[in-house]
Amino acid sequence: MEKLYGFYTEEYDNGFGVETLMTGDGKAQFTDIGFDNGNASIAMSYGLGKGVGVKNHKGGEMNESTLIKWQIKFESQGSVDAMIETLLRVKNRLSR
Repeated sequence: MEKLYGFYTEEYDNGFGVETLMTGDGKAQFTDIGFDNGNASIAMSYGLGKGVGVKNHKGGEMNESTLIKWQIKFESQGSVDAMIETLLRVKNRLSR
């Protein structure tokens, strides 16, 4: 089976589908975005990445040229802490 990268719907044997962004080919971007109202987000795009592990920062301007398809928007540090803890667990699973 061919490995898919980018955005797609991953289908499971029970018929359940989950919108997915598969990384690993260096084309995904995770960008932090700050907004004038104090909120912040992690935006996810695919196609403009310049290699695995490249870090990006962007102001609050959103437009089609960024190829951003999804964002996780935060208004509290507690939610960011929960995301970080989850990401660290995922990182540990990948290192096994």
